[in-house]
Amino acid sequence: MIMRKKNQIRLVLLVMFFIGGFTACDDDDDEKKDGDESATTNSLVLTADRPYITANGSDKVTFTVKDAAGEDVSLKCVYKANDEELVDNTLTTTTPGTYKVSATYKGVTSNMLDVVALGENVKLKVVADKKSIIADGGDFACLYLEDEQGSRLPDGEFYVNGEKLNTPYFETDKPGLAQFGKVKKLKMP
Repeated sequence: MIMRKKNQIRLVLLVMFFIGGFTACDDDDDEKKDGDESATTNSLVLTADRPYITANGSDKVTFTVKDAAGEDVSLKCVYKANDEELVDNTLTTTTPGTYKVSATYKGVTSNMLDVVALGENVKLKVVADKKSIIADGGDFACLYLEDEQGSRLPDGEFYVNGEKLNTPYFETDKPGLAQFGKVKKLKMP
């Protein structure tokens, strides 16, 4: 009986040893290992310091990329604008138009950003995303500046019926027509 209990205890200890050994050897793929950044590189967020530049060859936009852990990997990325590789994390051009920019790091591609390069003597017009709104104080229209190529810019000073708006959103509770005035100034960052 004592011999039988010893054998049972040995068997339990042996089973625990094997189970513990297999568990200790199991890799946890979710944990970041020393020198292995793949755990935080499953998504990238691309941002720009401004949405548009002047297409004069010297004005530039600078891009920043952060991984899923919030680490800045901007200087480790490859950037493309309209499928053409950029030299670094900046864009400068002499050709007006909209540039679609993305960044790639360790095989992961970021979100796409639009950067508008404006000609130096660009003509802009005010456009709205809706032709009409309900005059209930809740419905609104987004106002944009649009250049000759049709690229939309979100910034500028907008005037409706001679009054400056504080935001690019127009809403009213007064029925009637609203007159959009000239853009007084484009805020170039």
